[in-house]
Amino acid sequence: MRASMFDSCSFTHQFKLNFEETKHVAIGHFVSSGDISAGGHLRSLDCYPRGKREEDKGEYLSIFLQHESEYPRC
Repeated sequence: MRASMFDSCSFTHQFKLNFEETKHVAIGHFVSSGDISAGGHLRSLDCYPRGKREEDKGEYLSIFLQHESEYPRC
């Protein structure tokens, strides 16, 4: 039997958008949080204020958590 160990990490990140300024952003274009360091990894939040896909007609907000680093930074 094989045991697995997982490290846990807790963090907060405040990412503010002014929707008056972003409501004219083209569908499929995003605003990025820039790099966020958490648990030895770099991540970023990409927010598509009018959605990522044209077929959604700009009616949805899409948020993606991206993993930017290859290996943990200890």
